[in-house]
Amino acid sequence: MHIGLSQNDLAEQLNTSNKMISRYERDEVKPSIEVALKLAKILNTSVGFLLGEVKFPEDPELESILRGILNIPENEQTKIKNTLVSLLKVTHAELISK
Repeated sequence: MHIGLSQNDLAEQLNTSNKMISRYERDEVKPSIEVALKLAKILNTSVGFLLGEVKFPEDPELESILRGILNIPENEQTKIKNTLVSLLKVTHAELISK
């Protein structure tokens, strides 16, 4: 997950050191529940995602869209999936070329 915060920025927001942030990133130390809650809020995700229990960050809008796709006929789902894959490839290629 990348949101453009430096270790120093994140450390400042969590009232800790950038060294401790580095230790969290390397999985040498687990944050307390309080720190994990603050971290999840800063990163706009859930503690479950940070702990690896949830595969993707929680996003209610995206979840609603995906549920909507599941409620349409399979052939239409396939069209949407193919379109999304194509868009992701183009976006990824554009990001790499920057």
